[in-house]
Amino acid sequence: MEEAKCPECHARIGGTNHRLLTDNAQAPEMDNAERPIWDNINADRELALRLQQQLDEF
Repeated sequence: MEEAKCPECHARIGGTNHRLLTDNAQAPEMDNAERPIWDNINADRELALRLQQQLDEF
């Protein structure tokens, strides 16, 4: 993710370190996304942790 300035109103947009600026919001109309990509990343991380816990129990 990258932080930039809107060329029209000069507001800060985007973010850094995979974190959206607090005064920004996801814009699904830009890419027809149903939810932000970081939701998928968090879900993948949770799944990996659960699978690792199951493997550790063996």
